[in-house]
Amino acid sequence: LRRLLRRSVRFGKKLGINEPFMYKLVSSVCEVMCDAYPELLEHKAEVQALILQEEELFRKTLDAGEKKLQELMQNSNDHTISGHDAFKLYDTYGFPFELTLETLKENGFTVDKEEFDKYMEEQRTQAKNSRKTESMMHAQNEDLMNFTKESKFIYDVYEVKSNIIGLFKDGKEVRELDKEGLTVFKKTCFYAEAGGQISDTGMIIGKTFKARVLDVMKGPNGQNLHKVKVLSGTMKLNEDCLLQLDVERRKNIENNHSCVHILQRALQEILGTKVHQAGSKVTDEYLRFDFTYASKISEDTIIKVEDRVNEIINEAITPLTQEMPLEDAKKLGAMALFSEKYKDIVRVVTIGNSIELCGGTHTKNTKDIKRFAIVSLENKGANVFRIEAVT
Repeated sequence: LRRLLRRSVRFGKKLGINEPFMYKLVSSVCEVMCDAYPELLEHKAEVQALILQEEELFRKTLDAGEKKLQELMQNSNDHTISGHDAFKLYDTYGFPFELTLETLKENGFTVDKEEFDKYMEEQRTQAKNSRKTESMMHAQNEDLMNFTKESKFIYDVYEVKSNIIGLFKDGKEVRELDKEGLTVFKKTCFYAEAGGQISDTGMIIGKTFKARVLDVMKGPNGQNLHKVKVLSGTMKLNEDCLLQLDVERRKNIENNHSCVHILQRALQEILGTKVHQAGSKVTDEYLRFDFTYASKISEDTIIKVEDRVNEIINEAITPLTQEMPLEDAKKLGAMALFSEKYKDIVRVVTIGNSIELCGGTHTKNTKDIKRFAIVSLENKGANVFRIEAVT
């Protein structure tokens, strides 16, 4: 599909079309295919934004590559381009080799394809060696890959008593840990980074040790892996301990995450339901929300959005979380990310009129957020906007 898009852009340019045009076909495709695929209409704006972005990126590549290729042809004495120069066009400028062949043929030039193939083979060999090194690194983590003991994440608590069921040092399973490594607990209140929300930090306290949680990530088999630094003593397998979050940090994250949901709802109320999320970032210091919208957004509109978010915050809403089959969530009208894949049973978070599929953590009540302020609105191009805000 990308190759088809690139050829279309190039031939469009030859016909004198000097601006993106392929994305405009999305509406026609949706009209023709919507009976069989009704979800096309729901995601039309996102698809348009993605295709427009791809067109704009390739147009820059095409302009730079064609300019360099013209220079090479002007400096050639025998109507031949070296394989090295053709490879450089591909490797440095991202200019596809098939387009190099087409352009040269149109201008009566040839290329040393044998030399080009030699450079391509060298690149493949380097990539293969790189993958081999990566494979060796994965082999060192075989213990982690084979670790299948169940670990449960507990929502809505800031500390929990648990038991150490796994300890890993440099990917190898160990029975004791006295410096840095990875730990797995039978149950944990530490959130692993996912869905745009950063991980928790905090302390692990045992009878004979203290350790600092620096980061939390999802393991190969779904457990939360806690990256820890042992501050004193030694962590031992099967030892009981107390897990304590950095509570204020977590609460700030929860406030910001809930505001992402409220912000999306406010945008849809004011700009219309064609607003769709295109990504987000939630930290303890700020929130970032990317969305698609096929028009300009005025400063007055942004002020209205900010005011509306604060109105919802002041309604003192207690978020409701439910687990249900994906089909039931869709019937409720739950919003979801177009690019995400969801399990059959999903977690639905409802905050007032906002209903979304979400695995993250949220404030206990919107009144705890107190105040929301938009710091910036940036047009990222291709009908994608980015809001950064604080609470």
